[in-house]
Amino acid sequence: MIGTEAKRAKQRKKTLGDQSDDVNNTADETSLKSHASDLTADLKEHVFQGKIFDARVTALKLKSMRNEVSDVAARTKIDSVNHIIEEVLEQAEHVDSLLRDLHSDDGWTLAKESKGVTIHYRREEGTSIHTVRAQTLFHNFEPKDFTKLCSLFVETECMPKWFPGG
Repeated sequence: MIGTEAKRAKQRKKTLGDQSDDVNNTADETSLKSHASDLTADLKEHVFQGKIFDARVTALKLKSMRNEVSDVAARTKIDSVNHIIEEVLEQAEHVDSLLRDLHSDDGWTLAKESKGVTIHYRREEGTSIHTVRAQTLFHNFEPKDFTKLCSLFVETECMPKWFPGG
């Protein structure tokens, strides 16, 4: 009799333990889906704000999470932004490449250095195009000054005035 009661108590404990595991698994699945939702929202916000490197960090977290989770809802959430993840990773690599290129002196020829401004150029392989880079340090630079500087690059029709003869 005591042995039978002990077996029943053990069975009830096992059943309650299984139910507890089910509750924990459900909580874990809800937590994963919530975390995936938060990360996808962060990814979209970083992209919207043009923060490519922040977006890359989030994209890599989502990609890693996608490979590790078995929860269907969390995977579905991540899969819904997979195209954004891939685009972010591609764009971030492109920006990294451009930054490496700008910080490297390989292939650049010094054109002029005067009054704190250094100008380099290089010929682009297979074309008649030259790429130019300039470096200087601005003092007391304000946002409106940045807008004026950027407008130079938008007004391409004025290029012959800035670089006469070619």
